[in-house]
Amino acid sequence: MSVGKRGLTEGSLNEISKRLKREGILKVRMRVAVEDRERFAVDASRRLGAKLLEVRGNTFIVVRDEASTGRGKGSS
Repeated sequence: MSVGKRGLTEGSLNEISKRLKREGILKVRMRVAVEDRERFAVDASRRLGAKLLEVRGNTFIVVRDEASTGRGKGSS
């Protein structure tokens, strides 16, 4: 999944959220000029309600936050 020149629009957040719910983990490529990539990734994961796993170059990895979905260990 890529975030384009417009950054984190509602459309891109919705698409990332759908894929994250379906796949559980997602690699997102930042195709936008961002001075502070770490801050961008933290903001994106916070807005998605996801856990940020890693930021490497222009890519970050987020995982669905099991606590917010109610699908943690022991849930059915």
